[in-house]
Amino acid sequence: MQVFSDRLVADLQHLPGGRHTFLAQVCAARGRRHRSALQGLVDAVGEPLGARGAELLTSLDNRRFFQGVAELTVAALLERGKFQVEEVDPDGDWIALRKLGGGSWDLLVEAFIHRSRDETHRASAARLLTALERTGGSQCLLVGIERPLPASLDTEEVRQAVDNWMADVEHGRRQGRYAAFHDAEKGIHLEFGLTGRPVRSGPRVCGVLGPHVASSCIPAVERRLLDDLERSSRGPRTERPLLVACVGDRPWPVSPGYLRDFLYGRARTMAMTRDGERHALEAEYDTSPDPSLFRDARARDLSGLLWVGRDPSDPSRAHCTVHLNPWARVVLDAGAFPFVPVFAPERETDSGVAMRWHQRAGPHVRIL
Repeated sequence: MQVFSDRLVADLQHLPGGRHTFLAQVCAARGRRHRSALQGLVDAVGEPLGARGAELLTSLDNRRFFQGVAELTVAALLERGKFQVEEVDPDGDWIALRKLGGGSWDLLVEAFIHRSRDETHRASAARLLTALERTGGSQCLLVGIERPLPASLDTEEVRQAVDNWMADVEHGRRQGRYAAFHDAEKGIHLEFGLTGRPVRSGPRVCGVLGPHVASSCIPAVERRLLDDLERSSRGPRTERPLLVACVGDRPWPVSPGYLRDFLYGRARTMAMTRDGERHALEAEYDTSPDPSLFRDARARDLSGLLWVGRDPSDPSRAHCTVHLNPWARVVLDAGAFPFVPVFAPERETDSGVAMRWHQRAGPHVRIL
């Protein structure tokens, strides 16, 4: 089934005002590699999902287009393991999976398009660092950036505030080595620290931390997942356990520890163990009602979460990890996902359950 016909490609290359759409970008002359990768996904996955994927991939609506990319990506990854696609909901709500060796699951795929703020932030951060080099203090600075910086950042205003603070500290008018600059209206949250190291021949700013965007990503994911679980619990297929995949159009800016806390709550103990030539993290979780997604009563049918971020520079690859729910009605084991790192139940303990990373491969994997 050919998705991107010569006629479609030619028409979109001459489409006025459509350059912002993913479809037009894929059909541009420089999008040949991406077209080939997406066509390969449709061919590899086949029916019953291939026709739906092809329909979504020819949409000018970016959300529908990337939903198609997300569903095909996850199906291709799962079929590298022990799952096969059996059926697709005509309304697109679920994909029915059969596990080799027995068992059936419904797969829900949530596609996330991250806001393109990288270039704007990098340009504003570069302007900020240049401005801070003109401050007059004698010590090197650490800079913390809580959120991506907007184009409207007034670097001179920040520089003057930092300059005044450093002068007050050095002349004894103010105590402490840390200060903050906040402009809530513009969404600017900066922190500064004096290192105690004198400025000599190198740059005044000796380190930059952030931006920290996980705190805004996770609430958006949580809302979507809880909506999925609520809808599934009221639907006609409540007897079937669930797998959910969260697929971003780029690698997720969320640390593994932050994601684990969101899914499982805080671990009671953590330790590194050896797995052949590799070291693996093992964490023990008790039965305390620590707020987390997998402990939520609505997640009893949720067997696991696939956390996927497409690689924007290589359409044949994605970053993927799998997190299994030890409190689910139907618990899966790590062997069902031999293609990616899996955080899976290892054993029951006196106070709860021990989870362990199974690192058969790195998280940056080939999709096909």
